[in-house]
Amino acid sequence: MQPQRQLSIQLVAASTFEPPAGLGWWPSSGAATADAVVEFAGRASYDSFGDNESHTSSTDAFLHHIIDAGNLSLLEHASVTLYIQGISMATSHEILRHRDFSVSELSQYSLPEEQRGVVVPSVVQRDEQLQRFFEHAIEDAAFVHDELHNAVEASLTDEKNVLLRKQQVREAAMALAPAARETRLVVSGNLRTWRNFVATRAAEHSGEELRAVAVRCLELLSECAPVLFEDFVVTTLPDGTKKATTQYKT
Repeated sequence: MQPQRQLSIQLVAASTFEPPAGLGWWPSSGAATADAVVEFAGRASYDSFGDNESHTSSTDAFLHHIIDAGNLSLLEHASVTLYIQGISMATSHEILRHRDFSVSELSQYSLPEEQRGVVVPSVVQRDEQLQRFFEHAIEDAAFVHDELHNAVEASLTDEKNVLLRKQQVREAAMALAPAARETRLVVSGNLRTWRNFVATRAAEHSGEELRAVAVRCLELLSECAPVLFEDFVVTTLPDGTKKATTQYKT
């Protein structure tokens, strides 16, 4: 069977912050840069840079007020980019449905067959009989893929355009690619979009693989903007998997 891939998500980019010269304002000491960007946008909107006395004078308090008030448009000023590997094509398509993300996905046409892997569902991994069934299914799919590839290639021997012939062969064979095939994504989004993704996809009703992706994304996002994601609570379900919830609308 093709190699089994494991989920891996890495932070590759996040917003930085540099206070405008001459403003005389800085976020609270130790504030994360993504949090600071959002705070700055909010204070610029309300001209509250001189607020040193009220209950929203600190970075934490100001951002908590933004979340409480539902003024989430301010979160669109900060962004994070994550690199997701070891994800199935089926689950990647669910992420692509979040239209506010900017996504670059691995081209299956550019990846040699011997370098392709599969993502085995957790429920299958926990049962030896299901694992054997899954392995046989993947092997059968690979066999049929190769047979179709060779048959289409043989049918196009009269095609003089080599590039066109290769493209048609790959396209026909790819029609049989299993949804479990591994793909990779570079995903960029502002913090409002990421909050919505985590809130909807880390919930208990989501599929197990997609939920695992969302929870891992939350962990990385919490490092970039700890205040803006601290309302999410991660808990362990009876089957050992995790979910994340928030009391706020996203």
